[in-house]
Amino acid sequence: MLLLAIIFFQINVVLASGHCQSDQQELLLQLKNRLNFDSDLSPKLVKWNQSLDCCMWEGVTCDAGGHVTDLDLSDKRIVGGIDNSSSLFNLQHLQSLNLANNHFTSNFPSRFDKLSNLSHLNLSHAGFTGQIPEVITNFTQLVSLDFSSNNFSGPIPSFSFAKNLTHLNLAHNQLTGSILSTNWSSLSKLEFINLRDNALSGTLPATLFEIPSLQSLILSQNQFTGELHETPKLASSTLESLELDGNMLNGSLPMFVFGLQSLQVLILSSNNFSGPLNLSSILNLTNLSTLDLSFNSLSINATISDHVSVSQIQTLKLASCNLERFPNFLEEQSKLSILDLSVNQIYGEIPNWVWTSLSLDYFNLSHNKLVNSQRPLQASNSSLSVLDLHDNKLQGQLPKLSPYLKYVDYSSNNFSSITQFYSNSSTISIILLSNNSLRGSIPESICGATNLQILDLSNNYLNGTIPQCLNEMESLKVLGLSRNNLNGNISDKFSSNCSLQTLNLDGNHLEGKVPISLANCANLEVLDLGNNQISDTFPCHLKNMSKLRVLVLRYNNFHGLINCLDDNSSWSLLQIVDLSSNHFRGESPDRWLQTWKAMMDASDELKVLVLQDNFTPHFFQNGDFPLSTAGVHNFPVLLPTPNFHRRS
Repeated sequence: MLLLAIIFFQINVVLASGHCQSDQQELLLQLKNRLNFDSDLSPKLVKWNQSLDCCMWEGVTCDAGGHVTDLDLSDKRIVGGIDNSSSLFNLQHLQSLNLANNHFTSNFPSRFDKLSNLSHLNLSHAGFTGQIPEVITNFTQLVSLDFSSNNFSGPIPSFSFAKNLTHLNLAHNQLTGSILSTNWSSLSKLEFINLRDNALSGTLPATLFEIPSLQSLILSQNQFTGELHETPKLASSTLESLELDGNMLNGSLPMFVFGLQSLQVLILSSNNFSGPLNLSSILNLTNLSTLDLSFNSLSINATISDHVSVSQIQTLKLASCNLERFPNFLEEQSKLSILDLSVNQIYGEIPNWVWTSLSLDYFNLSHNKLVNSQRPLQASNSSLSVLDLHDNKLQGQLPKLSPYLKYVDYSSNNFSSITQFYSNSSTISIILLSNNSLRGSIPESICGATNLQILDLSNNYLNGTIPQCLNEMESLKVLGLSRNNLNGNISDKFSSNCSLQTLNLDGNHLEGKVPISLANCANLEVLDLGNNQISDTFPCHLKNMSKLRVLVLRYNNFHGLINCLDDNSSWSLLQIVDLSSNHFRGESPDRWLQTWKAMMDASDELKVLVLQDNFTPHFFQNGDFPLSTAGVHNFPVLLPTPNFHRRS
């Protein structure tokens, strides 16, 4: 019986899809033969051949008459273009076409108008450029249109023609102009609109909120201006997500927002909304799970009366909302996982219930006025993975790291003791402790963080030597120890699997030589050994570091000739070079300076050459070497001055 059922099912599938028409198969083979794709990465497309009915090919669906109705060529690693002569446009029974996640480099072909039966068109992440042509208005049967993450530019066409449209996604393009050309209220079936990350401008039409079926409206990261006006015809009672962040909207929040009872996500951050706002008016929306009002000019009353029942929020962001204390309703938020109260005026201690009652995963209290003068700071919540307390007034001993943390930022406080600070965590990847008053030596126990990628202890008063174990850590990508009182030699124990991309030891009292094993760090991009007491010749053993972009050796005791680099130097990416205030001698090394191609690239902002108090390359004098100081941070821009002789 089971065997008969399977046979019966297979017969029905064949009858439902039909036998492939010969002209349809020929058109598909012509399309395949003109597409440029990697056969090793697209093996399923390779299997399109005449030995099998085309309705059985992967990505192809036919109707009962054997006509191709659905064509899915997504994720096939196709490159190049589709021109107007493509056989694709002769598949006139097509109802669904998916070309997403490829690498087309052409404009939107005008012959798409031949596919007038299309109801589903997905070109997301496909690489198309140019304007969206008016031929799209021929697609009167459209139900779903996804053009997101391409390079489309110019205005958005009116979509008033697509009466059956339910899904519209034009996010992450370069579209400009207003969206007023579409009568949005006439699109009565529309459920999803995403225009995020374009350059759209103008005001928002009230008709957007009159679409009766609308569930999600995402207009973030554009240039919309003006106020949100009240709409007497509000029909979007089904609206679940409203995201307007990153625009220039102003005025007070309209009352209709507080009546959106189905709303789950409300993101209005980074606008110019102003006026008083009682937070309980929004928290009365019982389905609300995400609320972000950060970076506006709202006067928020965050104190909720005890008798007022509020929704259980999962994500709450109230950055830069002029808060002076912790909102009292937070203690009862059992589902809260993301809390951002940064850039406010919150003073005093962090309440104990933050660590004991909340199950936070992300907690940001940076840029406030917090202190912890009476008891040690707790940070031991078992669910907490990201903790950002930078730029406060916290002091005393650094709290021990929770074994669950992945990211911790205590920078720009007044912590003084690092003695008890340690980590045996296999999860922590980023530790930021710069700009404190830390004293004592760097504890070797910090190397117990076996997956540590970024460690920044710069701008403190740390002394002693650099623990050898830091050089041996294979996971470490950024090590910042600048502007401390560290002394001794730099350990020559850099791992053979070194992952360092940035090593900044500027402004210490380090001596000795540049370690030979530093050459193991093949991914190093930034090396700053400036303002130390290193006595060595030019570090020729680093000349094969092909990714090096910044080399700073200033104010040391480097000496001798620089004669190990030649025209084949691999430092083609160098953009900042500072050898000033050393004791190099000899002629200016013109040839290898000219191999640093990145410095000569006028399109790149980051480029500085500093050879002060050593020698000056002659071509720098005659304007052959373009320099720009834009984008340079923490590196003083010093004009080169003659010190030693140069070639004529």
